Amino acid sequence: NSQFSRNTERGVAIFNRGNGVANVTFEDNRLVANGEEGVYVVNTADTNQNVRAASTVAMENGGLVTATPELVFAMNRNNLTANGTTAGLTAGGFVMRVGTADGGSADHTDAGGFADTRAGVSAEMRDNLFQANSGSDVFFQSFVSTANPLASVGTWDAATFALVNYQTDPLARLDLVYADNASDSTEATTIGAAYTNDEAVFKSRTNAQTPAGPFAADNRQRNAQRLSDRDVAAGGLLLNPNGAQIAPDYLFPGVGESTFRVRLEGTNTIGTGSGFLLDSTLVPFDVNSYDGVGALPELFGWGTLP
Repeated sequence: NSQFSRNTERGVAIFNRGNGVANVTFEDNRLVANGEEGVYVVNTADTNQNVRAASTVAMENGGLVTATPELVFAMNRNNLTANGTTAGLTAGGFVMRVGTADGGSADHTDAGGFADTRAGVSAEMRDNLFQANSGSDVFFQSFVSTANPLASVGTWDAATFALVNYQTDPLARLDLVYADNASDSTEATTIGAAYTNDEAVFKSRTNAQTPAGPFAADNRQRNAQRLSDRDVAAGGLLLNPNGAQIAPDYLFPGVGESTFRVRLEGTNTIGTGSGFLLDSTLVPFDVNSYDGVGALPELFGWGTLP
């Protein structure tokens, strides 16, 4: 039950780094007229992330692929008003950035998991007021916080499927309960994390391979805010190769369900901005735009938290 006001930097900053495990409850506070963001929350695999760096500086992305930062965060009955006048980011009120983590499995059938079973953020936000902050009052975004996973090594041809070296992509995971909050503007669906290292044979199997894969580019942007999957092609088919084949259980990264999940409760005032674009309400929604995340924010949409 405190007031954080007129700081030249952030009102409150919460960073969970590396293999950190943190449980933070933030309740009944007023954050007013701070120069940078009112509340700034980061979960990252990179232990070198500078906690004082401006939000406009690129996030560090050298963390271990296998790092497991886990953050439980509750934010209830707070008032964030007129923050972020010098932040530079397009959001000056509440900002949460969720870094990729907990990859590196050698199991090519590992879809990646959600924050209830794997590293990531489990958050609950209730009865908060966000108003008159610079830019967006509320902002969520995923980002890459690890080095690239090791390049896949092995054979996948018409006769043989054999992996010698393989690491699953780390994912950004967020489970959010968002209830009875009011804001002037909410940017919850934003372009986020993706890996682009060359993977012509396995993760981004190209249509030039034999048998042909589904992708045009070996450096496609593998959405790291979505599970790996295979049975998402039109007509209920497996993604290519989908005829008589080897390795029908292999999962392609970044084409499955969103690992950002939300449960909206009570009456939320979202205001302007992208809000929470739910996969279930996007018509048409094409999760199979696999050749790049491009500028389509819906590819970074939200799933529904049970």
